[in-house]
Amino acid sequence: MAPNCLPPELLFEIVPFIPPKCAVPNVFSSCRLLHILLHSRVVKWKEWIKKLGMNPISAKILNANYGLKNPETKSNITLNEAIALGLYDPATRQFLNNNQQMDYWDSLAFHSPKTVHQLVRIGAIKVTPMDLEHALKRYLLDRDFGVFHLLEHQISLPEALKYRYIEIPKPKATFALTLTECIEKNWISRETGLFIARPEEPHGFGEAMPFNGDWPQPILNCDVRECFDSENNTRLTITEAVSRGILNLATNTFVDTKNGTQMTLPQAHHYGFIHKPFTLTEAVRINLLDESEQFQDGANRHTLLQAIASGLLDPDLRHLSLDGCVFSIREALEKEILLPNGIVVVKSMGEGVQHLSLREAYEKDLLRHRDRNTVFDMKGFRCCEVGAQLLSFNEAIKAKILKIRKTENDGNVVQFVRGRQSMSIEEATKRGLVVPALSMVLTTPGLVIQEKPLSLITAVANSVLNASKGVLLNNGRELSVRDAFDHGWFKNLEAALHLAALLDVHSALLTPAFNP
Repeated sequence: MAPNCLPPELLFEIVPFIPPKCAVPNVFSSCRLLHILLHSRVVKWKEWIKKLGMNPISAKILNANYGLKNPETKSNITLNEAIALGLYDPATRQFLNNNQQMDYWDSLAFHSPKTVHQLVRIGAIKVTPMDLEHALKRYLLDRDFGVFHLLEHQISLPEALKYRYIEIPKPKATFALTLTECIEKNWISRETGLFIARPEEPHGFGEAMPFNGDWPQPILNCDVRECFDSENNTRLTITEAVSRGILNLATNTFVDTKNGTQMTLPQAHHYGFIHKPFTLTEAVRINLLDESEQFQDGANRHTLLQAIASGLLDPDLRHLSLDGCVFSIREALEKEILLPNGIVVVKSMGEGVQHLSLREAYEKDLLRHRDRNTVFDMKGFRCCEVGAQLLSFNEAIKAKILKIRKTENDGNVVQFVRGRQSMSIEEATKRGLVVPALSMVLTTPGLVIQEKPLSLITAVANSVLNASKGVLLNNGRELSVRDAFDHGWFKNLEAALHLAALLDVHSALLTPAFNP
């Protein structure tokens, strides 16, 4: 049955958004609905469009007058008329000029900001977002109060984030320790700056870089801005610091570029030259805030937005506790719980609305310490193929969806239980019941106990690993990954560092959108 049996407005809403290599249209004329055949299962078109992050454009919107002008006649036109004139592309939701796409900023030369913003709000125009740091540098975003300037039109930061004029860059999903974590967890010697490995396999810092080795996963997270360039007062990733000579791979040292002095990596961490992004809790606790409530970073004095943009603050680690929920800085800004000027908004039944400084929020225990999450807290299991809520490994065990039994064969360690039916984790993954990346992490051997390679789920089944606590066990005694490495539990240093990362996962990685 050809798709043209559908109403034109329905086809217009759906067909442009179906990637041809990913899905095949399947029309059922009896119910006049378009379904998508995706990875051998039928998905309703509304679910597919939601998956693509778009809402369908209705015929009402297409035929309404929003103040669009015909460039030649200056008369008002609808979106449908703009399509006919070749001025609007419904597939990309962008304006056209001589058959060339115009992004939001170019379109302002032809249409008023108010008109375009109205079309953005209803989803008819898709904006290519500007990252927070760029918006601040171009003075399009007020650094103190978060007002976003669209020529003569102004909108608030939450609105700018909602409609994707501005985005706070999200972390790259990776299971790897930061350099800060390696130092804090004593994986790096305070004297030599070398990774503490077995005598027969010494590891310099350069050998742990992802681009210096054939390891299947990165050993260090090189996408976090945790190195401070004292000469330029900027925060850099490991990769950037190496390219600028701030991290010396030959000597395993850190260079204070302003004073020209070298120090070991632990010394650099002690003096604040190396540190992963802070939470608001940590910023208050270690006095990063000055008297004017600005964040100190070397010679810099940042507002809240500048501190996020520079990499000083972690926008995605959940630690702001309000109304029984824990929010990240990103979420708090979007929900207007945290204002761009650093004020925390607390709404309570008895006291009304309170506006607290960060120090006051800290004193009232609204700013929490970092929670340690593990790979077993990551959402990746569902009880049925379509529409079910994703659960973590620990939640699935409690819900009795997963059943673990002691065995040396990973294929039979985890059994999915669905009524009277059960299956292996491999079969469950094939059926779409387990996120593939999470399945691979749980079933790939990494531990070596008594010369036998064990995966994470085999280790859990054999009481070598406590999934709820995220700790290793040695005859019932809790053991850190560092201690287990000294006991010879790992085939090499890389395997130990990888497990250490899996047992201390960033909270942003817990949701499927961030999963590697």
